[in-house]
Amino acid sequence: RGKNKGACFSTFVDFDFNLSLTRALLRHDFGVELPVLPEGTLCPPVPNRLNYVCWIRELLNCFLDGENDFDLQAGNEHCQGIDIGTGASCIYPLLICTARDPKGKLLFPKWRMLATDIEPASISCALENVSANSLGQRINVHLVSVDAAEKNNDESDLDGVAAGPLQLALDAADNSIRMDDTKAKDGISSSMSCFDFAMTNPPFYETKEEAMEVRKGDGRSRTDMTFSEGVYQHGGELGFVKSILKDSFRIQNRVRWYTSMFARKSSLVAMENILREAGLGYRNIKTTRFQQGKTTRFGIAWTFSVVPLRSVAARVSNNVFSFQVSTNCQSQLDAIDEVTSRICTFCDEFRKMRLEYNIIASQDSRTIDISVATTHLQDTKALVTGEMNYPQSAHHAVVEYRDALLCLQLRRTLPNQEENICIVEVSCKCYSRSKEGNQIISTVQHILHSEVTRTNRKWKRLKKDAEARISGG
Repeated sequence: RGKNKGACFSTFVDFDFNLSLTRALLRHDFGVELPVLPEGTLCPPVPNRLNYVCWIRELLNCFLDGENDFDLQAGNEHCQGIDIGTGASCIYPLLICTARDPKGKLLFPKWRMLATDIEPASISCALENVSANSLGQRINVHLVSVDAAEKNNDESDLDGVAAGPLQLALDAADNSIRMDDTKAKDGISSSMSCFDFAMTNPPFYETKEEAMEVRKGDGRSRTDMTFSEGVYQHGGELGFVKSILKDSFRIQNRVRWYTSMFARKSSLVAMENILREAGLGYRNIKTTRFQQGKTTRFGIAWTFSVVPLRSVAARVSNNVFSFQVSTNCQSQLDAIDEVTSRICTFCDEFRKMRLEYNIIASQDSRTIDISVATTHLQDTKALVTGEMNYPQSAHHAVVEYRDALLCLQLRRTLPNQEENICIVEVSCKCYSRSKEGNQIISTVQHILHSEVTRTNRKWKRLKKDAEARISGG
C-alpha cells in the first residue's frame, strides 16, 4: 500500500502496465498477439471480457433442441455475431475466435464476427490486430462513418425513429459487401445477412466532463479511452442500449439475441423494465452478473424469436417431478396402458383450461406431451415501428400459442407379487415461456397427481360410462 490512506497497488497502475498484462494473458491463454493498442485507447481486462463471451454461448444454447426456424445446426458450430464499437483492440472477436477448452481445443472454430466502430483510427488498429493473428477470414472489420451517424440522427424513419448504432453497423456491412465482390465470392461476408447475436460494451459516460473526473475514494484518474469509447451524449450507456433496442424492433429476427454489458446496476434495472413495458415475454429477456475480483458488471439480452417450448430457455426451476400409480392390471404393459388412459381422460375432462396431448408409444413405455394453449394481447404496431409505449388498443391482436408443456414418461416397475398389483412410475419434465405458464404448470401438476393416483373405483366407473356412451351411440 502507498502512504496515502486508501491507496493500494491499483492506484499506481498505468496504461503501460495494463497493456503488458493484457498482452501476456492473451498470448499465454489464447495464443493471441495484440501488436497495436495506442496509449489513450481502452485497454480491455481479459477475464471480464471472457465472461461476456461465455455468457453469449449460454444464450445460444438456450435454443438447442428447439422446433423453430432458428434451430442451430450441429449445436453452436456455425454462428455469426456483431460487435458494436469494437475499439482498437477488437477484443471480443479475437477472444471468440481463439477461446479454447482445458484440452486446448478451439471452442468456436467456425464462428465469424462482424466488428464495427465509428473511429477510423480504431478501425485501423483493429485490422492490424486481426491480421497479426491471421483471422481475416473470420473477422470482418467495418467503419461506420460519423457523417452517416449524424445524418440518421437528423433524418429519422419508421414513424420518427432514427437508425441507431446497430442499424448503422448493419448498413455499413451491407455497403461493404456490395462494393467488395472478391470477399463476397470467397464467402467471407456475403452471407452476413442474419446473425445469432449482437454484443456491445457501451460508452459509460454521458458527458466529457464526467469521463474526466477523478475517482472518488482514492483520487485515481479514469481509465484511458477515446471519446467514442467512453462518452455517449444521448444518455450514456443506458441511452446507447435504448438506441439499439429501437433498432432491434425494426430488425427483429435478423439477429437472434441482442445483448449488452452494463457498468451500473441501475442501468440494468431500467433497461429490463423498458423491455417488459415494450411487451417482450418472460423467457425473451435474460440478465446476468459478471463478477471478476472486486469488479462487477452486468449483462442483459433480449430476443424476438419464439423460445422453443421444449428447450433449455423454457425449463422451469425444479422442473422434474415423479409419482407412482398402482393398478390391478395383470401385466406391466396393461398397467402402462391403464395409466395412459387415465391421463388422457384427465386432459379431456379438465375444465379450467384446454389441454392438448400427444402420445408416443414404445415397447415398454409411453411418452405423453401435455401442452396448454393460452391467449395473449400482442402489440402489433410496436413490433413494426419500435415504439417504446403501447399505442391504442386498436393495434392489439389476440394471439394464441402454447405457453406451458408437461412431458410425462410412463415406465413399468417391478410388480408386487404379494398384493397382485402393478405399479407404474410417472416422471414429468416441465417447460414454460411465461409467468402465467409457470402458474399453469403448478396447477396442472397438483390436480394431475391427485386425480391419476385416485382409487381404481373412479376409473372403472369412467370406463364403464365411456363404454355405455359408445354402445348407445
